Amino acid sequence: MNIGIDIDGVIADIEPYIFEYGAKLLYDKGRTLDDIKRKEYETYEIFKWDRDTEHEFWDNYMLEYYKNAPARAFASEVIKKLKEQGHNIYIITARGISEKDLYSYLKGMTKEWLERENIYYDQIFFEKDKKKIIQEYDIDIMIEDYAKNIRNLEAYCEIIVFDCIYNQNVHEHNRVNSWYEILYLIENNKVKKERRIRISAYNGINQVFHN
Repeated sequence: MNIGIDIDGVIADIEPYIFEYGAKLLYDKGRTLDDIKRKEYETYEIFKWDRDTEHEFWDNYMLEYYKNAPARAFASEVIKKLKEQGHNIYIITARGISEKDLYSYLKGMTKEWLERENIYYDQIFFEKDKKKIIQEYDIDIMIEDYAKNIRNLEAYCEIIVFDCIYNQNVHEHNRVNSWYEILYLIENNKVKKERRIRISAYNGINQVFHN
């Protein structure tokens, strides 16, 4: 199978860094920490700050995460096992994608980090429109954390959701908290066939309207 894997929230656990460094930035600026929206995904929505503060956060405070955050436990081990079993591994991430290429330097930094963490991949794509890669490379399963991406991709491939506080509104797909759960689901063909169910339902509706 062709397996797509996100980085932030999947290979690396970004949540604690977001909250730790976001709270520090607010404190350093003398702003209130009373109104943190913990279930949002975008940092400007979590912390209610402006565009300049958003850039400051990612440019200065989050560099530690990009450089030194460890991969999740057993991510490297499980990905290697999946490759040994004959699967193709595609890393698909929006890292480094921004207006005017402000964060393009993250692409090289990310490749260095993946090598240091012994994360195997056949190809890596830095792409915000993940659907394009899913379709072009015929991805069978995508391991993803962001609810918006899940909704955009679920008609084109099966999804495994890595559990995070900001994706609790997603209920249709397999939800995991560990990489060995992912391996178990794939080895035992237990990934929910939601895409096929949706396509069948869609085709059934079309038949009704065209008969």
